[in-house]
Amino acid sequence: MSVYTDQPQAPFGTTGLAYWMGLMGKHAAIPLQADFVNNIVLPHFYLFAPLVYCLEVLTAISLMSRCCVPRGARRHTRVFLQAFG
Repeated sequence: MSVYTDQPQAPFGTTGLAYWMGLMGKHAAIPLQADFVNNIVLPHFYLFAPLVYCLEVLTAISLMSRCCVPRGARRHTRVFLQAFG
């Protein structure tokens, strides 16, 4: 049972993060990336899945709080919000 999908009863690799990682392994632009995903990440999916989830959450938090966003992007965000907010 996979907790990294919205359909936990589905077979592994047909939905959720495992599905998208499988696509990355099949259609990677760089063969080294495809080999890494297919031979290291997917066989150890339950080790890498929480890491991917945590990094995505941290990225979202940093973008929403603008703590790790370059100064120029902050200025453009402020101008956008003044114009359309």
